[in-house]
Amino acid sequence: MESEGEHYDFERNVWDEDDYGTLKMSMAELKQFITKSMVEKSKLDACLDIFLVELRDIPNEADNKLLDFSGYTGKSNDKLQHAASKLRENIDTLLPGFLELPTGSNILENEKLTEKLRDRVDRLGRDSLSKSEFGTQSFHAAQKSFLDTLVSRYCRQSSHGRTNSEPAPLSESAFDKSCQQLGQFISGEKASATFACGGSVSIGDNLPPGTHDVSPPVRISWTAKDGSCEHKAMLPVSGSNQLSAEQLAQLVSDCEVARFGKGEKEIVDPEYRKAGKLDPTRFLSSFHPANLQILDDVEQLLAPNFNSLTENQLPFRSLKAELYKLNVYSGPDGLFRKHVDTPRSKTQIGSLVVCLPSAFKGGRLTVRHHGNVVDFDWSARSDSVIQWAAFYSDCEHEIKEVTEGHRVTLTYNLFVTDSGCGSIPRNVNIDPKTLPLYQLLRDLLAKPGFMKEGGILGVHCSHAYPHASSQAQELLPRGLEGADLAVYSVLKSLGIDAHVLPVLREKHDDDLEEVAVGDMLRFLRDGEEFEPTFAQIPQILPVESDLEKYWKMLYLSRRLHGTRKIMQFAKERKLMDPGLFQDRKGNYFGTELHRYSVDQHMFDMGEPISEAVNRHWPAQFIPGITWISEPLNKEMAFSYLAEGNEPSINTFYSCATILAAVPPFDQRQPTRERDAGKVHTDGE
Repeated sequence: MESEGEHYDFERNVWDEDDYGTLKMSMAELKQFITKSMVEKSKLDACLDIFLVELRDIPNEADNKLLDFSGYTGKSNDKLQHAASKLRENIDTLLPGFLELPTGSNILENEKLTEKLRDRVDRLGRDSLSKSEFGTQSFHAAQKSFLDTLVSRYCRQSSHGRTNSEPAPLSESAFDKSCQQLGQFISGEKASATFACGGSVSIGDNLPPGTHDVSPPVRISWTAKDGSCEHKAMLPVSGSNQLSAEQLAQLVSDCEVARFGKGEKEIVDPEYRKAGKLDPTRFLSSFHPANLQILDDVEQLLAPNFNSLTENQLPFRSLKAELYKLNVYSGPDGLFRKHVDTPRSKTQIGSLVVCLPSAFKGGRLTVRHHGNVVDFDWSARSDSVIQWAAFYSDCEHEIKEVTEGHRVTLTYNLFVTDSGCGSIPRNVNIDPKTLPLYQLLRDLLAKPGFMKEGGILGVHCSHAYPHASSQAQELLPRGLEGADLAVYSVLKSLGIDAHVLPVLREKHDDDLEEVAVGDMLRFLRDGEEFEPTFAQIPQILPVESDLEKYWKMLYLSRRLHGTRKIMQFAKERKLMDPGLFQDRKGNYFGTELHRYSVDQHMFDMGEPISEAVNRHWPAQFIPGITWISEPLNKEMAFSYLAEGNEPSINTFYSCATILAAVPPFDQRQPTRERDAGKVHTDGE
C-alpha cells in the first residue's frame, strides 16, 4: 500500500502559509459536521432503500419506470400509497422535521424527496434495482458477523457514559502495548505462537480400515533384560485383567536405567532424572503417529516453511518421525528436571512425545520457549486415551514427579525432509489449549478494558497461500500453517467468530481525495459547509427489517474520501490529534476468497476505485480494524483494461488475512471456550 507518511502539498491551492492562524473551525468541529452529515444521509438512504424494495415488487404500467408514479393504478396504487405511508413514517422516525409536510399531504409529490429518490436510484443503479435479489440477497457469513459487531460497537460507544461498576477501556498506550505484545508473539523475531502443540486420540476396538481419529489398543513386545525371552503387553490395562497388569509390571522391570547427557558424557543421576528406558532395538510397537495423522498435524504447525509462495506451493516441507526411546516414569518419584534436547542431526527440528494409555498421577510435561510456557498435564485421562505433545529442539522442558502409577511414553525425533507436490491439505484436528498462543489471547480477552465494546481484530497471514486460485476455497482455512493455524484455531476455540478473507492492497483515488480534502480545508478556514463524499461498498446491502440497524450498517460501510490526507494534514500542522478520524479508516475485504479474474473490456483509468472493486471484486468496507501484524505476501486479485492517454492494464493485489469479530467484554465473560477441546479447520 502507498505509505501514509509521505509528504504532499495538496493544501497549497486552498490557502497560503499566512492563513494558518485564521482558522474559523477546529478539527473536532469538522469531524462533528462530517459525522452528522453522514448519519443523516445514511438514515435517509435506509428509508429510501426499504421503500424501493417494496416499490420494485409493485406492478407498474409505465414501461417499468420505477419512479413514474402515474403508472401505478388500481390495486398497484393502493400498494404504492401503503409503501409511501411507511416511507413517511420511517423518515419521521429517523429524521424528524426533514419533510416539513402538512398532515395528509402526499409525500410522493414532495419535490425534495423525489429528488432524493432519483439520486438514490442512480446511485444504486437501475439494473440492480430491477433484479429480484435487490433488498433480499443474503449476507455472506463473515460480512454479517463483522457488520453486526460494528453496529454493536457503534451503539455502545454512542450510549451515554458508563456506570461506576463498569470497567474502563484500556488507555491508548496500554491497548497499543497489548496489541504489540500479541503481534510480536505471532510474527516477531522471537515469535512463540507455535513452539509446541499437542492433542489426544481415543481408544477403540474393531475399527474399520482407514480410521484415523481413533486408535486400537497399543500392543508392545520386547526382549527381556537378559535377552532370554520375549514379553508382550497391551495398553490400556483393563482394570479386571490381572494378566495385563502383570505384563505392564514386567515392562517396567525390563527397562534399563535412563541416562542423560552432560557435556560429552551420558550419566545416571536419580536426583536429576529417574526413569526407565528401552532402545528401539529391544521393542516393537503397533503404534505409529503417521497412522493417526498426528505427524500431519505437527507438520502443519511446526515444520519450517518459507514466506515466498514460489518456495511454498502447497507441497509443504514434510516431517519424518524416527522412534528414539520408550520411557517409563514411575511413582512415587519418577522425574526429569529442566533440560534441552541435543539434536541428532542438522535436519532435526524437534521431538514428539506420545503418552500411551496407562494410569498415573503427576508427571506434568512443561515446555518453555523465550519465556513462554505450555503445560501438558495428561494424568486425568491417562488410563483411557493416547495423548501427545510436539515441540522444537531449542525448547527447555521438564517432567514433574510421577506420584503414582506408570507414565509410559514413546519419544520420536522429528526431521524435516523435502517433499514433492502434494494435494490439498486434509482437515486438521488439534487441541488449541496446547498452543502457546492460547493463554496469551485468553488473558487478553479476559481483560475488561481490552476491546471493551467489541471490534474487529485483523491478522495478516504469515505464510503465503494461493488465496486467489481456483483451489482457494478448498485450501483455506484447512491449509493454514504455523502461526496462522495457531491464530485461527485459538480464536475459534475461544468462541470468537474468525474467517480467512482477502484484503485489498488498495490504490488511492487521488482525484477524489483532492476534492474531498479541499472541501474539508475550506470548512476549517471559512466554516463553509459541504456534502461529504464517500465510497459505498457494496453499493447494495441486503435490506434489514430493523430500520435502526440498517442505517447504521450503511453508515459504517461507507468510506469517507479525504480521510487519509486530512489526518496527515492535522499531524503536520499540529492542529489536533490526527487520530480523530481513525474510526473512519478501513479496508476493503472480499466477501469470500475470490478467484483472480481479468476483464478485457475497456474502462476509464480515472474511475473511482470503489466502482472498479464493485464491478470486479465483491467486497465490504470495514472501518476501525485493530491490526496485529503487517502484510507480508500478496497475490493478484483482479485486472482490467484501463483507458487513458495510452491503454494499459490496471491490476489490484490482495493479501490473505484472518479477521475476527471480537464481542464486547460483557458478552465474552467468562471466556466462552468450546467444550470439544479440538478445533476443526474444515471450513468457515
